[in-house]
Amino acid sequence: MRLSTGIFYRLTLFATIILAFASPVRAQHLLTRQVTLSPASIPLQQALKEIAAQGGFYFSYNSDQIPGDSLIDVPATRTSVRELLSRLLGDNYQYSETGDYVIIRARDTNGKSFLFRGYVVNKNTGAKISDASVYETRQLVSTLTDANGYFQLKIRGPSPVAMLRVSKSNFNDTAYLLQAEAGREVTLGVSPIRSVVLDSVIVMPGSDLENSWLGKLFISSRQKVRDLNLSSFFVRQPFQYSLVPGIGTHGKMSAQVANKFSFNILGGYSGGVNGFELGGLFNIDRKNVRYAQVAGLFNTVGGSVEGAQVAGLYNGILDSVNGVQVAGLINRVGTSFHGVQIAGLTNRVTGDVSGIQIAGLYNHTPRLAGVQIAGIGNKTDQPTAGVQIAGIFNDAPEVKGLQIGLINLADTSSGYSLGLVNIIRHGLHQFSLSYNDALDLNIAYKGGNTKLYSILLAGASFGQGRKAYGFGYGLGHVFGPGRKLSFTAEITEQSIYVGKGGNFPLLTRIQPAVNWKLNSKIALFAGPAFSLYFREGGAPAHGYGDITPLHHLKIASHVSGWFGFQAGFTFF
Repeated sequence: MRLSTGIFYRLTLFATIILAFASPVRAQHLLTRQVTLSPASIPLQQALKEIAAQGGFYFSYNSDQIPGDSLIDVPATRTSVRELLSRLLGDNYQYSETGDYVIIRARDTNGKSFLFRGYVVNKNTGAKISDASVYETRQLVSTLTDANGYFQLKIRGPSPVAMLRVSKSNFNDTAYLLQAEAGREVTLGVSPIRSVVLDSVIVMPGSDLENSWLGKLFISSRQKVRDLNLSSFFVRQPFQYSLVPGIGTHGKMSAQVANKFSFNILGGYSGGVNGFELGGLFNIDRKNVRYAQVAGLFNTVGGSVEGAQVAGLYNGILDSVNGVQVAGLINRVGTSFHGVQIAGLTNRVTGDVSGIQIAGLYNHTPRLAGVQIAGIGNKTDQPTAGVQIAGIFNDAPEVKGLQIGLINLADTSSGYSLGLVNIIRHGLHQFSLSYNDALDLNIAYKGGNTKLYSILLAGASFGQGRKAYGFGYGLGHVFGPGRKLSFTAEITEQSIYVGKGGNFPLLTRIQPAVNWKLNSKIALFAGPAFSLYFREGGAPAHGYGDITPLHHLKIASHVSGWFGFQAGFTFF
């Protein structure tokens, strides 16, 4: 349905009221119902009442336009409601269905529009074809044939001659040069596509866009049939505006048109955009979008996006994105992403990511060559050379870059994992027991790789008057690991409990060590250490002691330092 600007705005207002207050109506196909009247000369008004009674519906018309008192000769044959109305009223009226009503309207008589009507049939068998698209390409008007293969199409213009095209899946596209004539019905034949025997395949009707949950929600079944019929027809126009899909400047042909500017009051369904698109609620595009697309709720695109895409809730792209993508909740990309992707909840890309992903909760992509930042977690399915930063966890099969998170997971790693717990499945996993100058017994878990491993440690002293407990975190690095001998350097920081809940002095230690493997599971280590002890809050509680040795350096009023040692065993 192609609209002028003035008509479109009036229709927009009317449709908005209808959408707000009217309940959904169900297509009845009233005009195809078969009726039979007794042959007689009766008033037209009486004939219409009998037709409505037999058909189980109501007529709606302007009584000033229908000569209800005029006598007519009723034909005796059984026929459809549409055909019978055409015989009774002639070609000066048009008919449409709404709920349980058949609406009769007088046709335009200004000579600027012409009605083409008839049937689409199979050229080989003569069988009538339903759901075939009949359209005119210059004005972008189209219709679908009904269950009996019947169509009506109005063309505007100075001449009653038009080039009509017929498209139907599994049939050859066919064009006809026709002239509209009062009372004339045409028969348009189309030939089936020649079949070729191939290996067995499974064919799923419709595109991924139309079969998505958004496509199922906003794209009607008739529109999907039209898209399937017209899959090879595609044009470009400078602009379009619409109220909802199917009501706008390109009407039912909107999905076959790519526009430079697209404005959708509530939402729109178009072929694509090569400029700018704005949707009050949503934008749906069958093919590619370039430069800018903004929607109050969601954007969904069957092709690729190049440029900026912004949605209040959701962006869904079946192909790739090259640019900036921002969504209040979720971004989903079907293949690769290059640029910056920001979502309030999650970003999900099923191909490569080259750029930055930022999500309030979670990022997921198979391959990463960039940066992932998430409030909860990041995950890749293949080796990553990028950077993962998360509030809780990072997960990758192989780390070649950097992970920063509370928990870092990987199968193998040649990069760096910085976190409270680093679990490299084929990396470094060690437990150690040791004695040092600060605490008598120390237990530690070391996880990561030789480049960088994290240390979770706890320690205690138990002697009377010198009790103390420590717990903390550290980082370490292995230098020159050999078959028997290796060197490590570690820095740790512990909170020391000395019997007072509000008093936790901090102990920072730098401790290099020499490691000697006794066998494949056990190693002996020893080395010097330098400690810094930050203490405030007075003396320890009764029974607890100060871990500061007798000989130490007074660095500041509450800071002491000293040189000490460590020695112990490492397992696994």
